[in-house]
Amino acid sequence: MASKLSKTRKYLSYLVYLIPIALIILGYVVIVVATGESEPFTIVSGPSMQPTILSGSIEMLAKTPFDKLQIGDVIVFTPLEALQSPQACQSGAPPTLASDAAIPCFVIHRIVNITVTSQGQRILLMTKGDNNEGSICGPGGPIIDCDINQSMYVGQVILQFPVAGYVTQYPYNVTLMALLILGVVADVYLERKQPASPALRQRASGP
Repeated sequence: MASKLSKTRKYLSYLVYLIPIALIILGYVVIVVATGESEPFTIVSGPSMQPTILSGSIEMLAKTPFDKLQIGDVIVFTPLEALQSPQACQSGAPPTLASDAAIPCFVIHRIVNITVTSQGQRILLMTKGDNNEGSICGPGGPIIDCDINQSMYVGQVILQFPVAGYVTQYPYNVTLMALLILGVVADVYLERKQPASPALRQRASGP
């Protein structure tokens, strides 16, 4: 009986680690279905949206229809220059989350203007970073905020987790991983150090 109880406790200890992982995976699947985004999370780099969105924040996106977007909405899009010249787009992350890429692959800015046709169809958006003096549209510089059409639109920001993205960066990710490993090792060590039950000790010592 004691042996069965010991095995049951051992299996339950495994579930303590497996259940949270399963819940995270299930939660991610639910978010993908609910938002309509295959990749519903993105990490913000650069200060252009401060103080509304801090550098290193994780943003949750939803695939809001392009024709339902309103002035004031914060969206993610691929800028025209990156779309026309993919080689100019810095696909890798910038050196730190606090800095902007020269020509970013994706931008998170707020809609400040919507161009509508005579038939009421929305064809172009203009955006601006909350921390920027104006929209970045050239001339003589990159075209970031102007002429955003439906093909460039990625999704609308619906929720943010401030500065949570830093846990994915060195040295924070290494520190977090080390703490998790230490926690598992300590749990296993303490479990093995627990004294056996009186019935189990009596069985081990014999009649």
